[in-house]
Amino acid sequence: MRVPVSWALAAVLAVPAIAPAAAAEPLPRPRPGPAQTATIEQDIPRPPQRPDRRGAVGSLDPAVPREDEKAAPAVPSPPKTLSGAPPKLHMPARPGADAAPADPCASRLRVIARAAPLDPITGEGGCRIAAPYDVVSIGAAPPVSLVPAATLACPMVEALAAWTDGPVQNAAQDYLGQAVAGYWVAASYVCRGQNGQADARLSEHGFGNAVDISAFVLEDGSVVDVRLHWQGDTARSTFLHRAHATACAHFSTVLGPESGDDHRTHFHLDLARRKNDHRICE
Repeated sequence: MRVPVSWALAAVLAVPAIAPAAAAEPLPRPRPGPAQTATIEQDIPRPPQRPDRRGAVGSLDPAVPREDEKAAPAVPSPPKTLSGAPPKLHMPARPGADAAPADPCASRLRVIARAAPLDPITGEGGCRIAAPYDVVSIGAAPPVSLVPAATLACPMVEALAAWTDGPVQNAAQDYLGQAVAGYWVAASYVCRGQNGQADARLSEHGFGNAVDISAFVLEDGSVVDVRLHWQGDTARSTFLHRAHATACAHFSTVLGPESGDDHRTHFHLDLARRKNDHRICE
């Protein structure tokens, strides 16, 4: 049986139209946890930060100053005095500016003696040494030991060194065939009157300007003693007389055994000042 075309067309028109299928909705991705987020962020390379001309490194805020534009710390103002004016600054003086001038003799002594400076000495009755030295040896060719060490002022050290290096050593070589190596010192600084008398004028010993020598020690250890060897016709006696005579050119006072009983045992040498530079050599 054949179906009329009209019926077939009507049947088709009667069927409801089928709507196209809706697009498939994408499935949600799983969200990474905190640990995974950190790992991902670390794995992603980031471009290096560049200095921003408008502000600090990495800053986009022009109000943020750059490192080289930061203001210097404020300088505190000086404290005010009660009158309102800043106090005066007390600057320390330069070393030696207000100090007493150094003893010019100290540099010379380094060449002619082994001597250590001592504190100024002030004794009773006017005894004093402004710049005393503890003298261990004198002269330089060869050094002559002082036994015991002598406390003397610088001018006396210089005079003693000149006499020792010149006339004394020359006389020792001429008459004894060897150099002098030491002096026995009977006295140097001592605060007393002349010749040890309490009521006498103050001795030059009280100013460090005098020394008493009782014996000369030679290089071989032998001793030329003023008390024992002044008299006689021996090489030692001749040496002592020559040393005594030449001392008169270096000291203002030279007293030996022939000057009196007070100096029978030693040579007294000092730099006493007298009118017209008068010298005593006995």
